[in-house]
Amino acid sequence: MRKVFFILLALALLPFAGVLGYRYAVHARHLLQQRFAEIHAMVSDGDDAPFSDGQLSDAQLAARDNTTAPIETPKGTLSWPLLAKAHFGKQGPEFSADIKALGGKISTAKGYMFPLDQFGKQTHFLLSPYPSSCPFCLPAGPGELIEVIPTNPMEFTYDPISVQGRFELLESGDDIKEGMFYRMRDAEIISK
Repeated sequence: MRKVFFILLALALLPFAGVLGYRYAVHARHLLQQRFAEIHAMVSDGDDAPFSDGQLSDAQLAARDNTTAPIETPKGTLSWPLLAKAHFGKQGPEFSADIKALGGKISTAKGYMFPLDQFGKQTHFLLSPYPSSCPFCLPAGPGELIEVIPTNPMEFTYDPISVQGRFELLESGDDIKEGMFYRMRDAEIISK
């Protein structure tokens, strides 16, 4: 079973070897092998530490929980908690009156960049209230992601950014096929 796990892992990483570099893929595989061996040894010994919070101090728990807290919404920017209230209905996304009032207006949003391009300069990316913790997973659901299409390519950053552009609600047609609720066109970074 262990051999099958690593074969599947290697196959999963193979398409990214050219993008991330062969050395990175090999290093990531090596780290995963080590962690898998550590967990296997703990479980074999009857220790459930990797699966239990009982081994973590209060400070460690607080630090861990802080990493998943959404970014604070500054006054005058789109409210992530408000945007998160949208949901899928029978005919597509359903928005409250407060959210509908934002559609088509020039708006500002603060969040973390989730790159969609392979290169440093992003011509298309997602903005989220959460930092990305995995290159293979989206950091949030459709109510907490804004598809951003900037006027000029933007340099990728791990730091939070504020972008300003025309905010659109994706309510029907081809727009909702990708599972997104929001888009910002003609966006520009106004602060880092």
